[in-house]
Amino acid sequence: MSAALPEQWRLLAPADAVVIDIARGPEGRRRAVAAVRRLDAGSAVALRGTRSALARVARDGGVDVRRELIPLPSLAHPLYLVEDDAASAHHLIAHLLSVPPGVSRLAGPLDAAMRVSSRAARLQWVRRLFPWRIAMGVRL
Repeated sequence: MSAALPEQWRLLAPADAVVIDIARGPEGRRRAVAAVRRLDAGSAVALRGTRSALARVARDGGVDVRRELIPLPSLAHPLYLVEDDAASAHHLIAHLLSVPPGVSRLAGPLDAAMRVSSRAARLQWVRRLFPWRIAMGVRL
């Protein structure tokens, strides 16, 4: 847990929001719930972890989640933060991603795969393939 959000998060949450990283396993979730419960009501919170862990910690710790983001390609080094909804995922894949330079032989198949992915991004099960989430909310 850190006291303030790093610089790159300032546009996404209040500067005084508390970041709580949820470690894997039941003990990690218990520690995160305890950390949330120590916060005052009305405190801004950013939970980072897997989708299922976020849901449990938010429920058990009393966090009203207002925004849920998918960090791509990873939680540690996100290049993109996409709202966890069908329209946002579709827009990212359809309009922002492109075939990397220097893969001319694979450009056709990769382009086709991205077109299929942009349609599939509208489906909830596809978004579940990306397990990491960042949830922004308020302690109740």
